[in-house]
Amino acid sequence: MAHRPFDNTEATRQFIEQCLTTLRGRRFPVGPKVIGEQLGVSESTARDYLSGKTNAVPAGFCVALGRLAQIPAHDVLGALDLLPPELPEPPASAAPGAPLRAVEALLHDPVGAERFAAQVLRISSGHRYRCPSHEVAHFTLRPGHAPLPYDDAEGMARLAAVEGLPEAEKLHRDREYWSLRLELRARVERALRSAGEHSWQGDPGTDLWDRLRTADGRAPQVLVQDPVAGTSTGPVTAPDGSRPTVLFVGGRQLIGTAAALLAQALGRQYVLVRSLTEVAQGGVLVPVRRDLVGGRTTAWTSVAAHIREQDLAGTPWPAVAVVRPYAFSARDGLDDAALEHLRHTPARIVFCRPSTAMLAWWAKRQERTAGRARYHGSARRAETERALDAVGAVVRERARADDLMVRLPEPHRERDAGADREFAAEFPPAVADLQARIAWWVLRRLSETDPGCLPRQLVPTSRLAQWSELLAADPRALSPAPL
Repeated sequence: MAHRPFDNTEATRQFIEQCLTTLRGRRFPVGPKVIGEQLGVSESTARDYLSGKTNAVPAGFCVALGRLAQIPAHDVLGALDLLPPELPEPPASAAPGAPLRAVEALLHDPVGAERFAAQVLRISSGHRYRCPSHEVAHFTLRPGHAPLPYDDAEGMARLAAVEGLPEAEKLHRDREYWSLRLELRARVERALRSAGEHSWQGDPGTDLWDRLRTADGRAPQVLVQDPVAGTSTGPVTAPDGSRPTVLFVGGRQLIGTAAALLAQALGRQYVLVRSLTEVAQGGVLVPVRRDLVGGRTTAWTSVAAHIREQDLAGTPWPAVAVVRPYAFSARDGLDDAALEHLRHTPARIVFCRPSTAMLAWWAKRQERTAGRARYHGSARRAETERALDAVGAVVRERARADDLMVRLPEPHRERDAGADREFAAEFPPAVADLQARIAWWVLRRLSETDPGCLPRQLVPTSRLAQWSELLAADPRALSPAPL
């Protein structure tokens, strides 16, 4: 279990000195009066904390001081001994994802920091092209503390505008678990509103995170995010001329990483089309509140309109976007308006059609994550197949030579083959390695009509550039099965 900052006085003292040294290097005043004003504490309190006169330095003060010194959140948590030693690599980008934001928000909450301990974990998937697939924050109640009465936790959640309260049946089975979940969400919800796609997992009745159960066997409280494909990136500073927007159509977990890898390699903005995002001027993505089901199509309409407007202005949006099949579904079948936007988009479409076996694997995976009663696998699969059929028909009707259609191969195994035994949460290598192969294949097809996309001109620090020799010699990266 990670130490609280005020449990490890030496780590706290060293971290505070690191922050002050960094601030001095930027000629920022580091006197207790200025620091106190910046962090919202009195001059005398700041003096005690900064001078080491007290061992009880609150977690929130340390985190806020790190933010003032512009130290990345991941480095702050590491310096304060709040990351497990086995964490293999830092986050994929400088902007912290949902798990790190949640831990930071909790540490900045004096009561929350007293009640909960947290660890941040990184899990990678793949064999030939290993890539981060899960960033995880695992929260546990500290010894000596008990779950709040459920009504109190629910009141906190309602004040924090937390959506999706548990159903009566869930409360009847495990009231204390849902009390902890709502308290946690209430304490960190505000920090997660612009953190991209993430989910709370570990619910009773699911088994994906069984290895993180508490000592007494209770289900874990886990916040999970895909650090590569789950978070959109900001607009690029140097747009790449007249190249059209690239639009991937397919499941985020099955093809999103390929789109993100391609965007990274080309120096483009990566956009995950999701219910809670709106495209603003310049391609800036802003969080909005929408119905999670109906909002999918509304979000796609927003993205489609921006693609069209930028193309008409002669300045195509330099982005690689992912829109999922359910954006084209309606309660009574298909959404004709959403399909019409796809039919006439000036973007270059990459339609990725998963095999039946891959959809079956994903349904089983979702049951492990969300539970059978919540996921309704057969109905969801039927809805997905219907939307995929409609999208395929639209892409064929467009008959554009620069659109790409590819069938995703079957996974080698339906379960988590090759998964880390500690978490059993990795994606099967066949699914994870597919992402790099598809991205490379799309890149090669782009280069047929645009020499600016040739591999030698990739962003040098991108994963595709680093894997270029391996991918160039990989026959499975050169010829995925066409539709």
